[in-house]
Amino acid sequence: MALKRAGGVHIGTTNFDMKLITRLLVEVGYESRQVINWFGEGEEDAQNVPAMAKLFKAVASLGKKTVFDFSEKRQNTPDFGSLLKELRVLAMITEKMFMLITQQDPHADEQTFVSLNVLNEAVSTLSHLYFTLFRH
Repeated sequence: MALKRAGGVHIGTTNFDMKLITRLLVEVGYESRQVINWFGEGEEDAQNVPAMAKLFKAVASLGKKTVFDFSEKRQNTPDFGSLLKELRVLAMITEKMFMLITQQDPHADEQTFVSLNVLNEAVSTLSHLYFTLFRH
């Protein structure tokens, strides 16, 4: 998974690697051990789809967070505004990936399956995001 790669995923000026994503998720209330398990640490070639889906859902939830959900120390960094914008792009990508993999809404409280129209919109949005990021 690209999020786990040593280089991470580069969006704008931010490199979202495993360490940064883990720290961001911990700041908003997830447990460090839980996040590391979702990354499949120690299972280099395993295809743990349930863990990956949980990770995608958690990262997607970061798109709904406000400035005040993060630590004061992070809020005071000079590049926090751009980090938050770029984080929202990453969250949108993982949200759409979660939808395509599970056919569920990552923001629903229950396991609610989405319609084919919603899946088509997710594919369209995802392809647009990938194309836009590729051009930059």
